[in-house]
Amino acid sequence: MSNSTIAQKVENSIFSLDNFSLQSILKSKIWRAEYDTQFYPEPVEGKAQTLLSQSVSQSVLTTPKKSFLLSIIFTGVFSLTLLTGCGSGGGGGSDNNPTTTTTSGTTIPSSPSLGEAVDNTSLSWTTGGDANWVGQTTVSYFGGSAAQSGAIGDSKTTYIQTIVTNSGTLTFYWKVSSESSYDYLRFYIDGVEQSGKISGNVDWVQKSYSITSGSHTLKWVYTKDINSISGSDAGWLDKVIFTPSSAPTAPTGVTATGSTTTSGTSGGGPATGASGTVGGSTTTAASTTISWNSVSGATSYNIYWSTTSGVTTSNGTKITNATSPYTHTGLTSGTTYYYVVTAVNSSGESSVSSQVSATA
Repeated sequence: MSNSTIAQKVENSIFSLDNFSLQSILKSKIWRAEYDTQFYPEPVEGKAQTLLSQSVSQSVLTTPKKSFLLSIIFTGVFSLTLLTGCGSGGGGGSDNNPTTTTTSGTTIPSSPSLGEAVDNTSLSWTTGGDANWVGQTTVSYFGGSAAQSGAIGDSKTTYIQTIVTNSGTLTFYWKVSSESSYDYLRFYIDGVEQSGKISGNVDWVQKSYSITSGSHTLKWVYTKDINSISGSDAGWLDKVIFTPSSAPTAPTGVTATGSTTTSGTSGGGPATGASGTVGGSTTTAASTTISWNSVSGATSYNIYWSTTSGVTTSNGTKITNATSPYTHTGLTSGTTYYYVVTAVNSSGESSVSSQVSATA
């Protein structure tokens, strides 16, 4: 049966499929819902229930004039059977020989992955603890899905985490329904709990954190104390955005000039009226001076040089932590030197500047 066929059943008050969430409102008749899965926890009349993919067949029989909501978060085949001849009291037929009408034969789409649930598939997500977080479509802030904490008992924890390898800004939305002041949804960076943990009934709220350069583990943990539950006993995470900081732009206004200085020492003094050095020695010092304009956001600069045109960061000799103007000494007089400059900050290194050259 296609999803469109399922949706048409709404007019007959059978059930509806909305964002892969099966809603069965059972009021005046008795239904038996058979799923290729098992319930967790046990169904409660009038309360939302979650079906987990355990591949165990289970039947649920409701009493007349009551209802419950089933949220499907698995892939499986289901059937709904209407029992028209039992359980409603006098005159309703025999409990042992009900008349049945069955709607069957469809596969519910699988639950979203963790990355899909939190709207960020560019990061790699893992989960663990005493139960795994799951992607689901019943509760969400954005996009129709969110990650939900695993079902855990007292003094247990369940987490979802990812790793970022750059500086930048992290934002996310989270929500909790728990025992206030005892069961918490917490956020950690590299094992250090950050301020702002939430507990009780807290609707969707956005959080923002600055992430420094390097590799960092980001971890969201739902924790329970030694007893009691309240609310849905769960936390949710949605719309996780990590915006890496930008590397600086390439320096502009780069110039290079060459210089050769000759110095000498006398050895006995020149004759009267003569010039030059007699019996002495001479020293030639060749250098270049490179200058550039400062770049907004840069914390340092690198110079790459070569005696061959076409300098890159791969083939040039690197001078780190240079400041403008920079004097490059120890060169060979009469040789032409080629230069490019890059700007650096915690997010990385810029592209190279325009190449300049100078003859020492």
